[in-house]
Amino acid sequence: MRFLKRFFTTMIAAAAVLTALAMPVAAESTGPADAYNLTPDQLIARIQQTYSDAKALAGRRSFNGKCSTMVNCSTLALGIQNIRFDGDGRDEYDLYDNITRTDGGYDVVRYHVSEYTLEEALNAISENGTRDVYNIIVGFQGGRTGFSSAYGHTCFLHGIVDGMVYFSESYGLYLGGTYYAEGRPIVCSIADFADYYGKWAYLEGVIHFDFPDETAPELTNLTVSNVSESGFTMSVNAVDNTGIEEMYAKVWTYGESEEDAVVLPVTLMGDSAAVRVNASDFDGFVGRYYVNIYALDRKGNVSCVSLGEEGVSLYQPEEAEGTFRVKRNSTGVHNAPYVRVNDTNTREASLNIGEKVTVTGSYVNEDGETWYQLADGGWIHGERLRADGTSWARIWEAMTSMLAVILP
Repeated sequence: MRFLKRFFTTMIAAAAVLTALAMPVAAESTGPADAYNLTPDQLIARIQQTYSDAKALAGRRSFNGKCSTMVNCSTLALGIQNIRFDGDGRDEYDLYDNITRTDGGYDVVRYHVSEYTLEEALNAISENGTRDVYNIIVGFQGGRTGFSSAYGHTCFLHGIVDGMVYFSESYGLYLGGTYYAEGRPIVCSIADFADYYGKWAYLEGVIHFDFPDETAPELTNLTVSNVSESGFTMSVNAVDNTGIEEMYAKVWTYGESEEDAVVLPVTLMGDSAAVRVNASDFDGFVGRYYVNIYALDRKGNVSCVSLGEEGVSLYQPEEAEGTFRVKRNSTGVHNAPYVRVNDTNTREASLNIGEKVTVTGSYVNEDGETWYQLADGGWIHGERLRADGTSWARIWEAMTSMLAVILP
């Protein structure tokens, strides 16, 4: 039956259609999009439905130990692959030996006996039971005694959820003192699964049909709150089709770049994530902060959301509404109430004498200088502005100019 390996490999590489050996699919393929986030009850229902569909595909009322047929028809019914064939249990692992992706759209990840025991392989796939995974084939070269010694064995695991293995078999068996008829859903620990099969079968390897996720996490509704001179909080909604693996924030201050950033962990609870930025972690810096928040899923896809060039300012100006006029030409408009911050000039624009500005606040910096914040967020040194209003000096100046024109 080793020729089946070459046949299967060639067919998957050449086309994603059934061959002349194909039988009609009894149920609509679920496909990769439905492969994740199944509850235990959904897995039980999936095992029952797949068993029924696999029998229809095989044209059988039961499998009676024809493990390879049951596994092949199960993967076909689930849309993992699209080739119908019959083989021995010992051939099942080899059929995927040179394939990196099935024609059903799943990545093929192998765990060979030369590197893993059965328990080690399942723990590696499920990260010691902490990650829910689905669609796994276990292949055995042969058995210690009996029927399996000549033909080997294979079985399909529908999932490992919360550290528990969900599967069914092509024959009736006793496990943990309970009898399970052919096709009946079985749930046990990874250790119990490995112990049961390790007593009578020689492992060849484990195949994980992994979802080829190319979708990065989605980050939305970025908000800033609790802003004071001691820091601020950033919140964002974060979702991913297969789950977010890690989130972190890169934070830097005015005059620096992301290369100088401090990396802070982001706390994820459900679909909400938050990070607190404390000025004390930046030598008490009171000024403008810049933040990029990153989210990574388990396949390495990355998303980033940023505050942009505006960042977050910790300056807390006093309320000071009014209209002022510029007193000198080339008066600087700065993006901070300082001429320089972190050795960087803060000037971003200039105004000339007489130009009118609207002030929304005032701030006394650490150098004792008073600065006024403009409506657009810019800052002008207090000495460069005068209140916009009618003064007796200006009235006298205007009257003198008029008299000079009227009188000879």
